[in-house]
Amino acid sequence: STLLFEWNQVEEAEKLLEQGLSRLELTMAQEVQQWGYYLMAQIRLVQGAVEQVFDWLDKAAQFSPKGAGQVATLRAKTWLKLAGTDPHYLDLAIQWKRDREQKSGLAEQGYDREQLVMGRVTLAQACRQPGSYLKELEAFEQFLEHQLKTARQGGWKNWELEVMILQALTWKCRGKIEQAITCLQAALELAEPEGYVRIFVDEGEAMQDLLQQAVRSGVCHEYASKLLAACQQPFPGKHLAGGESAGGEKQAAPGAKSPPSRQTLPEPLVEPLSAREIEILHLVSDGVTNPEIARQLCISINTVKTHITHIFGKLGASTRTHAVARARKLGLIP
Repeated sequence: STLLFEWNQVEEAEKLLEQGLSRLELTMAQEVQQWGYYLMAQIRLVQGAVEQVFDWLDKAAQFSPKGAGQVATLRAKTWLKLAGTDPHYLDLAIQWKRDREQKSGLAEQGYDREQLVMGRVTLAQACRQPGSYLKELEAFEQFLEHQLKTARQGGWKNWELEVMILQALTWKCRGKIEQAITCLQAALELAEPEGYVRIFVDEGEAMQDLLQQAVRSGVCHEYASKLLAACQQPFPGKHLAGGESAGGEKQAAPGAKSPPSRQTLPEPLVEPLSAREIEILHLVSDGVTNPEIARQLCISINTVKTHITHIFGKLGASTRTHAVARARKLGLIP
């Protein structure tokens, strides 16, 4: 299933994964099962079923404290992928990064998923505010060099490709397009023999821009064109404007419910929640009362009530329970 997903054969990957998960539930192979849940979350993300993405991530986090930490990292990576649909997802990833920075430092050896995702957050911040985070980007580049060396020594191609792609995206963020294309070309030449697709496509618009420039420059033209087409091709089950799906099938009548496994993307928030509102929403989800929230945050009860009113308005909720449910579906809180 992992291979099929990487080759962008999403429906086939989904069918095989469902079979595998049904068998894994009868075993004690928790790490494999956890990875299966994460893979299903990524399949749902490609299909546009965002609410189900976080349901699968929640299932993956249930195995152990260690597993929950790993899934928290993968959840942050998922937020980054969704940041293009709602900038508030980037704010969530930034908050996760701040929390983790207090507990860890950059590693130099061994595959470090958490540090790679933290670097991705820094990269997203730098791209959102050009000219900022220069020291952080330099530190990330040094970290990537160490990661690349270790990956090559161990013969880990997936890891090597991920690092090379991140190097290309970092150069692009810094406005060094020539260096970015050089890095991308090396990654394409490494990836083409085995037909990698999603490792490029899942990087989003920044990678799409680089692939377009690669095609114009004649860099790995055929393969880059194939990847670019995959970037621009909607998932077959995802509805398009005009009443037809990508496969030419008619959409359901207005008001009809979509099948559970093919829910469309929820509407992004018109106005993202602030960091303070997210903090209060976490406490509300834990059942903390307004007076206790005020005490914990050293603010007045009236201020708490004002924040909750704003939260209700932004989420389109009328009760605390509704607000929490809506926030969880959007992946704003676990």
